[in-house]
Parts: sequence; C-alpha cells; structure tokens
Amino acid sequence: MSTTTLQELLARLRLPEPELKQLSFCKSPTPKSVSQWVDSLPLTQTSFVSAVLYSALPELARLKTDGDNHLQLLEIVRPAVQGCITGLTKTFLNQPIILPEPARKGATVAQALQKHLSNAYTCAVRDLLNGKGSDEARALAIHRAMTGLGHLLLRSYQLYTPTLSQVWRELNTLYQLAEMYNLTQVEVRDPLPHHKGIRTIEAAYARSLLLAAARPNQLRQTDLYNVYLALETLAPKAQLQTLAAEQASNLYSVMLDTANPPVYRSRLGLYNSDVVRQLDTTDVCDELARAQHSPEQLRALRLNSALDSHLISAWQKPAQRTFERHAGEGQLEVTIGLTHLHFYAADETPFNMFVGNPADLGVEGDNSGIFQKRSVKLKDRLDPGLVDPWGEAFDVAKPAFTDSKTSTANVEESIKRSTRLRYRGQHPIYSVDVVDVSAGGYCLEWQAESPPQLKAGEILGVREPGRQKWAIAAVRWVQQSRTASQLGIQLLAPQAQPAAAAIIQKTGAEAEYLRVLALPAQRLANRPASLLTNALSFREQQKIKLFLNGKLTTMQLTRRLFSTGSISQFAYKTLASADTQDRDTKEDFDSIWRN
Repeated sequence: MSTTTLQELLARLRLPEPELKQLSFCKSPTPKSVSQWVDSLPLTQTSFVSAVLYSALPELARLKTDGDNHLQLLEIVRPAVQGCITGLTKTFLNQPIILPEPARKGATVAQALQKHLSNAYTCAVRDLLNGKGSDEARALAIHRAMTGLGHLLLRSYQLYTPTLSQVWRELNTLYQLAEMYNLTQVEVRDPLPHHKGIRTIEAAYARSLLLAAARPNQLRQTDLYNVYLALETLAPKAQLQTLAAEQASNLYSVMLDTANPPVYRSRLGLYNSDVVRQLDTTDVCDELARAQHSPEQLRALRLNSALDSHLISAWQKPAQRTFERHAGEGQLEVTIGLTHLHFYAADETPFNMFVGNPADLGVEGDNSGIFQKRSVKLKDRLDPGLVDPWGEAFDVAKPAFTDSKTSTANVEESIKRSTRLRYRGQHPIYSVDVVDVSAGGYCLEWQAESPPQLKAGEILGVREPGRQKWAIAAVRWVQQSRTASQLGIQLLAPQAQPAAAAIIQKTGAEAEYLRVLALPAQRLANRPASLLTNALSFREQQKIKLFLNGKLTTMQLTRRLFSTGSISQFAYKTLASADTQDRDTKEDFDSIWRN
C-alpha cells in the first residue's frame, strides 16, 4: 500500500497532533517517571483518581515522542485506568434505565476515561506506523486500542445508549491498518482479567463484532457482561473472510471503510467487495450448540440455556419483523414483573392468600404431612405483624383463634380485607406514552423516572385505561436517551390466569409453590396453551404440581417456547387430572389408617 493510503486511513481516526514535549503530572515523559507517578496515586479513592486520570490521559495522547516510548508509557498507565473504570461501573450499573444524576455522571466519566485511553493508544499506533516500530509493537498498540473500544461498546450496550459512529469508524479502520501490515494474526498478550484468550487483533475485532450482532438491546446488563466474558472463548473461533459467492451462508458482513457496525450480508447489494469482510460464525455456533447438551460447558462459558439459545439465534438467523407498525397515540397502563402481574391477574390477591391453605390445594384439613410426602413444601405461617410485599412464601398454615364461636366465614373475610390493605400500594401501575403500535406489540416511551426492575426481557402487564383485563407482554428491546427510554414491547397473550406451580423432584426433596401464569392457546399464531414462569426455577421435561382454578394437577413442562433473562414460557402436557388426584389424596388418607 502507498504512503498516501496510510495517511488517508490515519486521517479517518481524527487524532490530536503530537505537540507536547513534557507531561504536567510527572517530571519527565519516561517509563521510570510515569511509573513513580502511578505508584503515588491513591487507587482506592476512585473519584479522586478518575479526576486525575481524566486530565492526564489527553496529555499522553498529545505527547510528542517515539512510538515505542509512547507505547511503554501507556502500558504503565493502563492497569490504573481500567481499575478506576471498574470502580466507576459500580455507580451506574443495575440502576434504573433513566439514570439518576450521580449514576449518569459516573457513566460519563467512565466512558470518557476509556475513550481517552483508546485515543492515546491509537496515537501510538500512528507513531509506530509512521516510524520504525516492530510488528509486535504495532500489533500490541492496535490490539490495546481495539480492546478499549470494545469496552466502550459493552458499556454503551449495557446502558442502552446509542453508540457513537466514530467508535465503529476507529474499530474498522484499525482492523484495516492491521491487514495492511499483516498484523491480524500476530500474537499479543493481555494481562487484564477475561482477556487472556483474545491473543490476536482478529479475535479482538471479532469480539466487538459478535457483541454488536448479539442483539444487545434485547439483553439485560448482566447477560451482556456474561456474553462479553463468553466471547473470550468464542471470539477466537470466528473468522473474518473476504467477500466470495461460495460463502453465501455467512449472516453478517462489515464494511471496513465505513462507520457502521456489522450488517446482514443480504443488505450489502453491490457494495465494493474489496473492503467488505464476512463474519463466519459457524464454529462459534457449533460450540454453543454443543454447550446446550452440557451443563458443565455452559457454566464454563458463563451462559445459561436461554442465553445460549439467544446467541445461536442472533448469530445464525436474521431477525424479521412480523407485523407492520403504525403511529400510536395515548397511553397504556403498565405493571412490571411477574410478582405484580400475578397480583392483578389474581384479582388483586397476594400470593400467600392465592395459594390459601391445604384445602385449597386438594387436601382436607391441616394434613401438612401428606403434602410433604407429595414433595410440596409448606412454609411456617408468617408473623402476622410482618409485611411481606413479595408474597413468595407458600403460606398455608391456618391462623390460630381464641374465640371458637367466631364465624369462620367472617374470620376469613376479615383476614382477606386485612391482607389486601397490607398489600395496597405495593404493586404500582404506571401510565406510559404509546409511540407506535402493531398487531404484535407496542413501542412505548417512558419519560418519568423508571423503576429499577424495568429491563430488557422483563415481563409486563399492559392494558388500555379503563380496561379490566391485563395483556401479557415482554420488553424485547430498550433504547435510552438522557430524558426518556423507548421500549419495544412484544405481546405474548391477550390475558392470563394466575396459577402456582411446585417442582416434583426425583429425590423426593420438598419444593415450594411459585407464581406462574397460565396463557391460553393462540390458534392463529399456532401456539399451544402454555405456562409463564420465572427464568431460573423451571426447565424442560420437569414434572410439576400446578394449582389453577382451585384444582391441583400434575403436569410436565415439554418445550420452552420463549425465554428472556427474566421469564420462560413452556408448553406442557397433563399427566394426572384433578379427579385422579382426588383419588390419590384419598389413598394417602387410607394409608394413614392402614399404618
């Protein structure tokens, strides 16, 4: 390649001119002096150190020195910068989608530090390419710059904020420079945690490409982080290839001369093939497919089954819009999470009242021993003075009464009224603006302060104002601005019935009843009747006891139809009807007398 071409590529990076001969924060721009300065920093004081580094890093980017010295200085500073950023992330992750002001400031500083460090490494790349740098030094500088940009991407996705186009321009250009100098496969070592497996520039680039292609706006913050960790193992298995007809099966391509993330290959049209690279994910998806059948391999990748399936789908199958959108107006009422949705589906009945007592679950009298034989855990009665806003307990113990003449019906009604009062106000309903609507869901704009549980993948109840029934929906994607968040909402069912389910364990160990929702079959969509559960407790082929409409039924979860980081939706088959269970109950009582 000509020098002109090199200079054109460097110009895309928009780097500051090297104009500083000295650094204001240390005696001289030498490794020894910079090391002494770093050692003097109180690294446990994150706020103070972040302010110091925020001023120092731009100076390092503008330092006029040879490429090797520039790279050495940055390698000395890098661990302190990354440690400071890690400390700052604790202030803005796992917060409401619209960040409180202190969290927003923490996120801004963390991203600025990361960008300043990447800029400084990119300046070292320029110095090394214009000078007489070795292949190893050039590869190291490019690798470090791309790794920092990958961190920027990860946090942008975790915060659901738009990614600056310059980040992709720099990533694509750095890879193009690495190709120009045959550096993509030069081995590089990175001591940062969770980066030791990313030993080449191609692997570092593939990590960012795969993260961008993982449909990140559909994932929770923790899921995104786990995907990033898994990519330490998976990214080296991806391959970047030139455009060729025989590679038509590859789903994604990237245009190196643009500021764009990877796009579907089918959208490229007649784009100049010289600067197009295809992302071959065959080996990556094969690894994920094998992990589906190996819990140990899933744990090693830090993935769960639902997230593993999401990645296979994202990297192998193009996303397609099923329904056409139309502009919407007005508002929807929204309640967030399985706990709140179950409460309203059960006619504002708390869960411990919903499951009631043993008689409600098919056993006459207070025969908890029989229930324990059936592997159902009956928890002790809660202290009546305690407030249990989540109602997770399977509270089936009967209250004790000193007045034996008290009417049972009056007592039960009094308990229900008292319990409803305790739970009033603990299941909020929000009014949210509608942006657009389709047959399959909505785009909503959340302008007020959002609750912490509002995340990608969360289950929602939605209804038009004045309506009684709640439709069941899931948050499929999130995009955030400074003052509002837009949510893509997928409708799962027009309504649901409240239910409770307990896992029947093979060991005979006790299991507790948990909230589930029974969704009706949707024949037009070719979807069977199903159960909506939390994401962690249930899995395919498990046998359960289901309490629905006052009856207890034994069922088996057959196939997972849909899942997110928050919920799973299962098809099921009935193993024993309510009548059969009544006979089983009688046999249990008969066995007592025989014994």
